[in-house]
Formats: sequence, structure tokens, C-alpha cells
Amino acid sequence: MSSDTSTDTDAAPPEEDTGEDPILGKVIDGCKVVRKLGQGGMGVVYLAEHESLGQEFVLKILNPSLTGAEDTVERFFREAQACAQLNHPGIVAIQNVGQEGEYYYIRMEYVEGETLEDVIRKEKQLEWRRATEYAIDVADALSHAHQKGMIHRDIKPENIMLTPKGEVKVMDFGLAKHVHSSAKVSVTGQIVGTPFFMSPEQAGGKPTDARSDIYSLGVTLYYLTTGVKPFNGKNLQEIFLKHFFYAPESPKVYNESLPEALCEVIKRCLKKKKKERYQSAKALAADLRGILEDPSRPLADIERSAPSSAAGPVPGDDGDKTIATGGADDDGGATVKVADDDGGATVKVADGDDAQTVAVAGKGRRGRDRGEVKSVSFTSASMVFQDDDATLQVDQAEEEEDAHAGL
Repeated sequence: MSSDTSTDTDAAPPEEDTGEDPILGKVIDGCKVVRKLGQGGMGVVYLAEHESLGQEFVLKILNPSLTGAEDTVERFFREAQACAQLNHPGIVAIQNVGQEGEYYYIRMEYVEGETLEDVIRKEKQLEWRRATEYAIDVADALSHAHQKGMIHRDIKPENIMLTPKGEVKVMDFGLAKHVHSSAKVSVTGQIVGTPFFMSPEQAGGKPTDARSDIYSLGVTLYYLTTGVKPFNGKNLQEIFLKHFFYAPESPKVYNESLPEALCEVIKRCLKKKKKERYQSAKALAADLRGILEDPSRPLADIERSAPSSAAGPVPGDDGDKTIATGGADDDGGATVKVADDDGGATVKVADGDDAQTVAVAGKGRRGRDRGEVKSVSFTSASMVFQDDDATLQVDQAEEEEDAHAGL
């Protein structure tokens, strides 16, 4: 998989055929390629018509630049074959996977309609009952996939189709992972997903499980009900920092009609630690159905003692650091305050070409004066501030991994 955070569906609307694409007009898996639908890091997506059946399908062609890597091709086939075992009305079906000449392809069901991203761009925000119904349909589809051992890893409005009949279809399992897949054909530390919607563990290049999809669905539901992305930023670093450490404002701030119970459900989905989220998509769907039945009914299994959902730092436990992202400073950079028992440090994340320039001041751990920082490193999972005397590393809290959680 590409380390690029874009995916096959992070693309512009369908393009007009120019005749320059060599794949247009070719017959692959018995289907004549008609037009290009989109393009992303993993490959190109086309609309094709089966020559014998006269039926329309979608062909996803693996990017030729990736076919030279044996592990990429092996993973492409293995994961597509695993996804083909999914049989649920809420999941776009994979019909076939194979190789024809120089092209590696996946043939999928073609679904008419529009994505929820298209819908939200037109309507700005959705009535909460409607958005909740969509989320239940997605959770049901994910529950089926999770029970089959598949994790989607890229749940977002662009990957959720709404048909003319009002049916919800989860598509693009192109980043999906099977929990039983061999680590030998994976690249350690790859970041897969879409920055605004990915879970903290994905952003940090750490192991994912079913609860990672639940986080992304929570972000999606927040967005559908408010029209606001809860983890936004001017650059990738700022977005990731917010996923790691920042509790967004309650969605009720942007949509006063939302029931408190729904806000609680969303907040629980967005917990930084996987063990504090819903442990299965089935449990999430059950609570959402309960809200539709009675919006005023308290949800007994939602922790009322959880940290406030008001914007601000997420209180750390088990030794976590307290992080708060501030607004832009005079120079236009975002600021992050790293606090420990003995003091703090201010981190300035600049924009543009200087996105990794960081200034740190204050005391380090054990109260030592930090002085000027000699080196700063940014990784997807941590920030390391180092001088001659001390090193302070702010990282995500380690959790006991359970690849089968939620399955």
C-alpha cells in the first residue's frame, strides 16, 4: 500500500474521456472499459460494461508503478479475495480479482447514486435522525465485515454511497486489512486512510482493529450532523496532533437539535484509547437504534464520568501527557502546549514548506532547564524534543493490542 494518505476515492468527480488513457476501450475480465471514474494512490477506477451480460461494473486497476513490488501485488490479491467473502446488502460486492496482461484488477458491483460527501456538500448538515439511520446502516455493514475478520480502515463520507432508493452501501475496501494476514507482506509504520477521518492509531502507524473503524464512523457521524470536521487543520501535522490529543467541541455546539444521548455516543466513538470506545460495531448500532426510539432515554452503558466533550485537552491517565492545541499565533503557526508535572513546552508547527519547524521552550522532565533545543524530530506517532541535557518524548499511550477486538 502507498504511504500516501490519499485513497482511490479521494478523487475529483468523474472526468470526461480524452482518449489519451490507454486503458479506455480495453476489455478486462470480459468488461469493456468505458470511462474513468477516479484516481488515487493505489490505482485508477473505471466504469466498464460486461460485453456478454450488458451489465455495468467498476474496475479498479492497480497503479502500474506498484506492480513491481511483489509484496504489494500479493497483498492486493490476498485482501481483495478476503473482501470478496463479504456478503452484505450494505457492502459493495467484489465480483472478481485477477490479472489480465500487465493489469491487476478488481471487478466490483456498480452502484448508482451519490456519496454522503456529495450530500453533505449540498445540504451542509443532515437532520440528526436521517444521519443516525445512515450510521446504523454503516455500523451493521461493518459488524458483518468485522465478524469476517475484515477491517475497512478508511470509513468516511466519500466511501459511503446512497442509492436513489435510499439504501446505504459501504464501498472501497481497498485499504481493508484481514486480521489474520501475515505481517511479512506489510510495511511497518505505513499510514493508510484519510487524515480527517482516520483513528489516532492509524495516524501513528500503529496496529488497527475493529475499533479503528468505529472511531472513523464517529468522526463521520459528527460531520454529517454538523457539517464540521471535528479534527481539522491547516496541515497534516496539525490534523494528526488533534487526533492524538484533542477533544473536539460537542457536536451540539454546531447543531442544537442533537439529542444529548447522540452527542454522548459520538464522544465515546472518538475516545483516543481503543479500550474506551465502543468495543463492537454491533454495540454502537444498538445504542443508535435506542436513540431513534427514544432520544431522551439515558444510555446506561455510556460513561457519564468520562472527560468533558468541551473543546480542550484530553486529561491523560496512566501517565499520559496533557496536550492542548491552540489557535494560530502571530506568525500563523499552530501551537501545542506539552505539559508535565514540572513545567511545559510550547511547540510551534509552522505552515507550508516549514511544516516541521518546531520551537520549544520551558522546563523538561524533572525540572531541568531545557534551554535551546538542538534537534527536533516529527513522526506520525510522536514528537521528540531533545537538547544536550534531556529528552522529552510525547507519544500516544501504549495499549495492549488485541487484533480480534470487536470481531
